[in-house]
Amino acid sequence: RSNDDSETFVKEDETLTQHDMVLLDELGGGTDPEAGSAISIAMLEYMLEHSQARIVATTHSPHLKALSVDDNRFNCATVLLEESTDTATVGGYHLPSFQLSYGVFGDSYALGAASRCR
Repeated sequence: RSNDDSETFVKEDETLTQHDMVLLDELGGGTDPEAGSAISIAMLEYMLEHSQARIVATTHSPHLKALSVDDNRFNCATVLLEESTDTATVGGYHLPSFQLSYGVFGDSYALGAASRCR
């Protein structure tokens, strides 16, 4: 099934194995944060119980980030950021370093990134 926001590449009758990976970008976004987080947690728990695939989900949701603290089936990572040296920007801004740090979750700089868009 496909729509404007997402695509599904697995047929409904296919079983995911330990050799498969599921990528979920901004899971739970685009709706009420509480409802989106609750639905996302339920989806992730269901997927863990009913498949052997590795699941990678990106999020800005504090509820989803907390899963790694509350449930040892989950782990977290954050993209390390570095401050810009652009002297035209007061205080600099954060740029992705494209390095991951496992076992910690960081702050979201989504609003800062959006403020640089013109």
